[in-house]
Amino acid sequence: MEFKIAPNKDYGLCHKVGSIDLEYGIREPELGQELRKARETFVRSMELQGMSLYKHSGLENPVWITNKDGSPLAVYALDWEGTRNKRVGPDGNPLPAIRATSLEETDGMVEYRIVGIFWTPKHSMEVLRSRQDILNEERQSRHPTVFGVGGPPAGSQT
Repeated sequence: MEFKIAPNKDYGLCHKVGSIDLEYGIREPELGQELRKARETFVRSMELQGMSLYKHSGLENPVWITNKDGSPLAVYALDWEGTRNKRVGPDGNPLPAIRATSLEETDGMVEYRIVGIFWTPKHSMEVLRSRQDILNEERQSRHPTVFGVGGPPAGSQT
């Protein structure tokens, strides 16, 4: 008989932040519904990464960032996906991105942020890569480029 012995994982608490972009001017009850759905999605996405929600009596977790009066705080939305029109200079080259300071710059979108405390393995590493690098890697794996004698692989279309 053979046994596989796996080491015990050490867990610790960590905080995670999520956000959702919504159109400016959404009011209750639609805003509340959207935030509840986003909260469930946030918790589920953390669970899919191997984390579990920290639960303690008297502690609401996760929570939306709020104003002093308890209403959800809306800030000018960041362009996380890079889908908005880019600012260009007089020479036609793109200008560096700046933090939005008006609804015109955010195309009428505002961002709501949520913070949660999760149990997570103490020893983990998160690799940060740009979205474009991931897309380029996937594209390269589907359509490899071959240089030299022989040209492209058989069966590929050029």
